Amino acid sequence: MCNPPFYRDREEVLSSAEAKQVGPSAVCTGADTEMITPGGEGAFVRQMVEESLRWSTRCRYFPTRARRGLC
Repeated sequence: MCNPPFYRDREEVLSSAEAKQVGPSAVCTGADTEMITPGGEGAFVRQMVEESLRWSTRCRYFPTRARRGLC
């Protein structure tokens, strides 16, 4: 379970917002600590897959709320 986007840095957050054709219907209230992760979304998903494989015999699902796979 995952709720991206996760950006590499603040610049990527801003450039993504500028690139949208239609403005958001709500104000983004996500803090940098919730939206930015080293390596961006790709690295976040890769880590989630690696943790899922590592813990596949001990966990049934892998929530990502804390940015780590937890059982």
